[in-house]
Amino acid sequence: MLDTIIKNGRIVTATEVLPLDLQIGISNGKITVIGYDLEGLPRHPSTNIVDAEGAYITPGGVDSHAHIEQDNSPTGDTWETGTRSAIAGGNTTIIAFVSQTRDEESLYPALKEYHVKADSNSYCDYGFHVILTNPTETILENELPQLVEKEGISSVKLYMTYEPMKLGDADLFNVMMRARSLGITTMIHAENSDMIAAITERLAKAGNTGTFFHSVARPQIAETEATYRAISLAEVTDTPILLVHMSAPKAVQHVAEAQSRLLPIHAETCPHYLYLVSDKLRSGLKDVEGSKNICAPPLRHDAKDLEEIWRSVANGTFTTISSDHAPATFDHPCGKKGKAMGTAEVDEHGCVHSDFRSVPNGLPGIETRLPLIFNRTFDPTSAYQFHDDKTRISLPRFVELTSTNPAKLYGLGHCKGSLLPGFDADLVIWYPEEPPVAEAMGADEGSGESKGKSGRTFKITNDDLHHRIDYTPFEGVEAGPYQRHSFAMAILARLFLFSPLVLSGALAAFVHPGLLVSDADITRAKTKIEAGLDPWLSSWYELTNSSYAQAEYTNSAVDTLYRGSDGVHADNAASLWHDAAAAFALALRWKITGDETYADTAAAILTAWGQTLTGIGVDSDDMDNYLLAGFQGSELANAAELLRDYQPFADDGLETVITMMNNVFLPMNLAFLNHELPAEHVWTHYFANWELGNMASAMAIAVLSENSTTWDFVVDYFKNGGGNGNINLAVSNLVEDPDTGVLLGQGQESGRDQGHSALDQQMLGVVGQQAWNQGEDLFAYNNSRILQGAEYFARYNLGHDVPFVNYTNSIVYYSEISSSSRGATRPTWELLYSHYVQIKGLEAPWTTEYLNYTVNSYGGFEPGAGSLGEGSGRYDGLGWGSLLYHMDASDVASYHGTSNNSVTVASNSTSSAASTVVASSTALVSAYPTKVVSSSGCSHKRKRHHHKS
Repeated sequence: MLDTIIKNGRIVTATEVLPLDLQIGISNGKITVIGYDLEGLPRHPSTNIVDAEGAYITPGGVDSHAHIEQDNSPTGDTWETGTRSAIAGGNTTIIAFVSQTRDEESLYPALKEYHVKADSNSYCDYGFHVILTNPTETILENELPQLVEKEGISSVKLYMTYEPMKLGDADLFNVMMRARSLGITTMIHAENSDMIAAITERLAKAGNTGTFFHSVARPQIAETEATYRAISLAEVTDTPILLVHMSAPKAVQHVAEAQSRLLPIHAETCPHYLYLVSDKLRSGLKDVEGSKNICAPPLRHDAKDLEEIWRSVANGTFTTISSDHAPATFDHPCGKKGKAMGTAEVDEHGCVHSDFRSVPNGLPGIETRLPLIFNRTFDPTSAYQFHDDKTRISLPRFVELTSTNPAKLYGLGHCKGSLLPGFDADLVIWYPEEPPVAEAMGADEGSGESKGKSGRTFKITNDDLHHRIDYTPFEGVEAGPYQRHSFAMAILARLFLFSPLVLSGALAAFVHPGLLVSDADITRAKTKIEAGLDPWLSSWYELTNSSYAQAEYTNSAVDTLYRGSDGVHADNAASLWHDAAAAFALALRWKITGDETYADTAAAILTAWGQTLTGIGVDSDDMDNYLLAGFQGSELANAAELLRDYQPFADDGLETVITMMNNVFLPMNLAFLNHELPAEHVWTHYFANWELGNMASAMAIAVLSENSTTWDFVVDYFKNGGGNGNINLAVSNLVEDPDTGVLLGQGQESGRDQGHSALDQQMLGVVGQQAWNQGEDLFAYNNSRILQGAEYFARYNLGHDVPFVNYTNSIVYYSEISSSSRGATRPTWELLYSHYVQIKGLEAPWTTEYLNYTVNSYGGFEPGAGSLGEGSGRYDGLGWGSLLYHMDASDVASYHGTSNNSVTVASNSTSSAASTVVASSTALVSAYPTKVVSSSGCSHKRKRHHHKS
């Protein structure tokens, strides 16, 4: 049931602006669906219908650089006022700083202090970076790994300037080496401290301590030199770094050059380096107004510098734009004015001799960040593309810089920064815009007064802002349009990138290969095999030694298939499940080795079936034939999909196979799912595995044939279908884990036996993976219902009790869970663990333990079809999970770009106080984990063989 529907808006992702008629459906604080005509779906009478009136809808901002209630800024924002300002500016997640002082020998007291400050006082989600000023061996070797693993810390910040905080090159090197081993990101404030100190001393001796001289004391070369040094350290340590709040064009050039050499160097800038110049530091003879704009690095002198930074924002050099919100009140004895005045004397003319050296560095900006950058965007799909001299970036680039990239950079890409069903419903609806008026253009260079887009723009005034600071450096600057609505968890302010490939199941384009196996899976397996690493190597040996993976393999294609005995025809289903397993294994062997002899044999198998098979069974009511059409239809299509870029097969074979699949398998899949056949088929008659097999086959054939209609049908069936393939029927009831209170999902076949329940886990994994590789996240749907089902199954089959809700459908009634086949294994747990724990960072303790159990039972790795023995159940899925899906810590880090950890995120703490710990995936220090403690960190809190399938 949908709680909120947002209609008539233009959704902006990191790659495109989507059509106006798409709608967003929200339930329980999550984006449930993005599609058309959602008002026709089930909803509450009280469902909130929000009309965006043609406005842009963007992800809630992720401001990954904010200083909130730090001890060195007693007049700055509190957690309440700072996050109030953040949410008012469309930022639904912030990542603030835990700051260690030089004399502290441990990081834990500081972390505890900042949790206490933030707890129950934040209007938005939050996380922490750690500022290291005293990186002792104990901290680096003992504490930091624990913070990564148990507290979800994904980044550290280091200073090359500020006497109480700066680190020398040796300490920078040591921290970066440790960050590399932990898979976390190193943030660096790069300015040459000694150069700045020497210049400052000379200025002071000459009596030049007025506020403007702050910008003179910290020249661009100080930033440029330190940037080059930081990049050099990153290169020698081979670790990702983010250079924060960059302002000097030549320093940015060093970043671009390093990126051209494929070094993992990221850069961040801020709105004040895009809008303001150092004239803002000038004070009058009798005031210290310029102290309001003291920050480090300082505002630069020339408007051309602003343009150079904008150019690098547009061309991709910068990864993020953050606020670096680090305010101090102006008119306060401990604020900027008080510190600038200090003990300075006022001469007989009333002139003030101020001292910039004592002024707190930093500017307020968390609320103005998004409107200021939005003001310089254009819609690439609009007829009104007035690219005047103020327009800088496209709307998708705006989303990328302000939400998508920071979420990914700091390990939150699994729940934030993207418009995706299953993600937090964090969004901003901007005021609708009108076409720009040409005569309204032409502001001065660097003024920030862009007229490139008219509509509901506004001039920033401090009176309209929500922080507790008594000024804004952007007073009078035009921005906007301003946010009209903000939603956090469908209450205040959030939204996320939706895949450019899929809109509620409607594909714009299919990815190939894009079923169970992606190119990335092949590349990873090949790399690990060449390196001689287990479990990949052992799994590879198992596959290559199988009789099904040999170039001499001979197919057994027949014109008509029969599964089971009808009293007339012999059961010959084994011919297909053997050949499907062989075609897949051979295609996989070709993909990894490049040896075309294996591709030729795979092609021969597939083509033979394409040319020969005309039907499955002769009686449309013979139930077992639908199992064959489902399980083996999926496998055959997966083999063909894997081989489709082998040119001889593409030229002479692929179309034959596609035609056969659409003529023989797909009609049976759809007849079953539409409940047309068999004759006695009513909505809940058949067990979940029957429907899931036919769904998997129809999906696979849809991708193979690029049939979006069939694809849409299956995706919708998974979410809304009337039969037991609907995820809410396949995982029929939610119950609480007796030990922790976490919700587990009772499977539809739990009362039948555990062998078929295990098959359900396998087929849900197949459906989820095939969708995932096409950009549709069914794994996340309905609060990761697939995972809830896996956790329930795994807990019970590991020997622990689980609650059971009485189950009935049209043919069965179960009053207790079945112990039959308890401990059953299916080769699916590598896939489920890899997706939920390693890719998304979710908590899955029972799945993790069951992976260990199954791998041990198989002999050290997860095998696949053809190496599991004989019988229909041994060929219901393709498997080979250890070869295809197993990831080590370096793979996880690579997948997430820079970091394989998620930050600690507290969920909307004004209503829910406790923070959620998101653990580090780098806990995987061996081939298989013994324990993984992790959770989504996004929004919700957690309380503590029969022949018929």
